[in-house]
Amino acid sequence: MAERQTLERECTTLTRYLVGAPAPAPCLAAYLRAHVGAPDRGPGAFADAPNAALIDRWTVWLGRRGGVATRLADAYCTLFRRGGPLRRKVTLALALLEHAPPHHRDLHAGSGTGTIRTWGGLTAIGVAFAAALVAGVVVCGPAHLLSGLAPGSSSRG
Repeated sequence: MAERQTLERECTTLTRYLVGAPAPAPCLAAYLRAHVGAPDRGPGAFADAPNAALIDRWTVWLGRRGGVATRLADAYCTLFRRGGPLRRKVTLALALLEHAPPHHRDLHAGSGTGTIRTWGGLTAIGVAFAAALVAGVVVCGPAHLLSGLAPGSSSRG
């Protein structure tokens, strides 16, 4: 029961991060189903495996906090833990949102703005990502280093 509530909060947090709104009911149900089926995809595919690397447990924990913490953890994992559980969870949430009303239209629609506004928007996104990445390295880098030092752990992503 506590696991289900944790996953529901996690899904809502990730959908707020991605589209600024809570998860629609079909997305939430599919997110929960994906986590139930995760054990046959290997240890720690989506769920927090007890033997998961410290960096994976840390980034998933940060990702569940929402707001800036989610952004920092995701930026860090985008470059340094691409195959880690947080990136799989974010990818799953985005895939579910792409097929769920009302967000599917927002995710597939163009902005309809001119070239200068488009480049300005892309520049702002790039600067925000760079800032989040620098902060993410400060917040997640030590856990990643400690993961590599732990006996029997693999921090490769």
